[in-house]
Amino acid sequence: MFDRKRVRFIHISTDMVFSGSDADPGPYEENRKVKDNPDTLTWYGYSKARGEEVVQDYFKKPTVVRIIYPVRAKFTFKTDFLRNPLRLYQQRKLYPLFDDQYLSITDIDELSGMLNKLLENDNAGVFHCTSTDITTPYEIINYLIEAKYGVKNKVKRISVSKFLKNNDNRLRYPIYGGLKAVDTQKQLNVRFSSWKQIVDKLIAQNITP
Repeated sequence: MFDRKRVRFIHISTDMVFSGSDADPGPYEENRKVKDNPDTLTWYGYSKARGEEVVQDYFKKPTVVRIIYPVRAKFTFKTDFLRNPLRLYQQRKLYPLFDDQYLSITDIDELSGMLNKLLENDNAGVFHCTSTDITTPYEIINYLIEAKYGVKNKVKRISVSKFLKNNDNRLRYPIYGGLKAVDTQKQLNVRFSSWKQIVDKLIAQNITP
């Protein structure tokens, strides 16, 4: 018989449970209260926020792990936040990127190590797996292309603020996002990388679009 008091359940969630708005800006700590308001979140973010609440209410030892823009060097079935711009750059189709939208990224290798720690130590609570600093789409992709191909200033920039003035789907592009993982690193005795360190590692692994 299923016993929810004995089940170890880890819910993988997202930074999109936060609005990233100027009224409630990130980067967000693990204990920041989630506001599950469909008027300030995308449907994806709202459903994930509700999922967090269900897990925390139902299980005796609930565990929520929030990630943000997960990236890896290679994966056949799906592109990601870094490999898709690389593909577009190779095809000469890379569009201008926001230079005033703030975010962080998740190294999937570090996420895997963190999940192992959670399972080994039987930790419960809310945890974040994220780079230790924030960046912008323009900054990180510009750095990636320069480091990968040795060419500078190949990325054009655009303002997300100006873009949103003519876009109805404002919730799709949170401006002040990003996660913090200070408490997670202390509790699990792990050390996450900066976004540049993650990019450098993926290049060393021959990141492929």
